[in-house]
Amino acid sequence: MFNTKILVVVVAVVIIVGGGLLSTQTWNPSWNPFEESVSADKIVESSIAKLLNSKSFRAEADLIADVSADTLQGTQKGKVTIEFKADVDLTDREDIRNIADIDIALSAEGMEFSASLQTITTADGLYFNLRNIPAFLPLPIDLNAIKGQWFGLEKDLIKDILIGSEGIEADNGEQSEQFIKELLGILSDKEIFSVEKLLGTEKVGNEDAKHYSISLRKEAVKEIVPELFELIKKYIPEEQMAEYQQEIEQGLNDFPQKVDLVWQEMGGIKFEVWIGDGILRKIQWQKNIDLSDVQDLTAEVSSGNVSILMEIVFSNFGKKLDIKPPADYRPFEEILTLLGSSFIDPASTGSLDFVSEITE
Repeated sequence: MFNTKILVVVVAVVIIVGGGLLSTQTWNPSWNPFEESVSADKIVESSIAKLLNSKSFRAEADLIADVSADTLQGTQKGKVTIEFKADVDLTDREDIRNIADIDIALSAEGMEFSASLQTITTADGLYFNLRNIPAFLPLPIDLNAIKGQWFGLEKDLIKDILIGSEGIEADNGEQSEQFIKELLGILSDKEIFSVEKLLGTEKVGNEDAKHYSISLRKEAVKEIVPELFELIKKYIPEEQMAEYQQEIEQGLNDFPQKVDLVWQEMGGIKFEVWIGDGILRKIQWQKNIDLSDVQDLTAEVSSGNVSILMEIVFSNFGKKLDIKPPADYRPFEEILTLLGSSFIDPASTGSLDFVSEITE
């Protein structure tokens, strides 16, 4: 049986770290805004646990990034918007399913384009439909040949792409269970979050929810990442590890200093959550970045600003869903074949090895 406490912490860390290791303030452990001590782990993880224990839920996410930069070529502005809506069915824990709509819009220097797709995920594979594709994309294939049609990646193909024929040995179930057990052991004794403040009670949809300011502890990141690398090394063939051993060791040696640098430049990691009736209802992370403070850009950018907002709202808990794979879909290998035959010189030998290995 999985330890729900640790599982939900993993989910939260993925969400926050995926935001880009950015924040607005640092953790302040000396200030306790509650009448009695409240563990941030318990507040966040229990609300996510209740979310994941629902039979189903809807997640609606928005990511908006506005950029304005003064460069050698003049002032440049751009905006990226990503909208994600997914219905998740957790009724069968051996076959978790979801259906999602993803819309992407980009504008820069008078140009605008958008793309949209729908995906369906089941235990048997991933299916996607490219509903809208910008016509000017520099792809050497007829976009109409793939637009508006369902394609499917069956689970065995996904494993081949992610792991490869020479990667991790075939999973017999016991290996996965042991890996998860050791992973949970690494996270079990770590204080990952800290509650900074209770900001009040607000409406999320039609429900009242308590609004908290939460931060991720720098020392927890320093402790967890090296231990995760050591764990992963145990499950990778020795011949592959030997190839990258020196690079991995150097990266681990430099990691604490790099974390310190990120915290110094970006101010740590802070986000906000809304919890109503004990369940997570909303996550929000936002950041304004002064480009003149980013050392890697100072040679090309004299000044500028990036404004980022990420928000995820959860609703429709326990609603009955009926998510099924599309009745008719084309194998994903067809896209690989089209791309392979377009990009690769037919006269070269061995150039289609990857495509042939996947499609055989």
